Amino acid sequence: MQHMVKRAAIVMASVSTAVACFGQGQIQFLTFNVDPLKGKVLNGTTPLDSTYFGQLLGGTSATGSLSPIGSPVAFLSGAGAGIINGSTVNIPGTFGGDAYFYALAAWSSVGGTITTYAAALANGASLLTDSNTVPITLGGTPAGGGTPLTPQNANGFNNFSLVPEPSTVVLGFLGAAALLLRRRR
Repeated sequence: MQHMVKRAAIVMASVSTAVACFGQGQIQFLTFNVDPLKGKVLNGTTPLDSTYFGQLLGGTSATGSLSPIGSPVAFLSGAGAGIINGSTVNIPGTFGGDAYFYALAAWSSVGGTITTYAAALANGASLLTDSNTVPITLGGTPAGGGTPLTPQNANGFNNFSLVPEPSTVVLGFLGAAALLLRRRR
């Protein structure tokens, strides 16, 4: 009998370790919000369409640096323009119920050639920005097991517009200055 109790304890310890190793917090990468002031990304006043991509950035602290999580997703076109309808994003090293912070980065795909956040940063995509950092409680299996929590939608940010990166603005001014200098000669 004592031998069976030991085996049962070992099996339960193994299962709980496996659950802890594979437990991940989750966010639903869906930015639609019934509040018209939240969840949309604009280019000026025009909602972004499928020629733009978005990527969630996340971290465990609002003041720390946020890193890309999940995969980039194209914005919807037509009536859904300005909105992303992505899948559930698993966040390694976290559990359901954990506090987490996210932001949304968005950029022009420039004819389909810039489809990742890293490529947008490396190529100085003309329209690249991040929304404000938003707190969220992660869905997924809580630490120690229990009933899984439904992932929340990543739609808590205020609507925001893309703005040119400062380097793009500086290059524009340099180009205009060069044209003015050339014209004077």
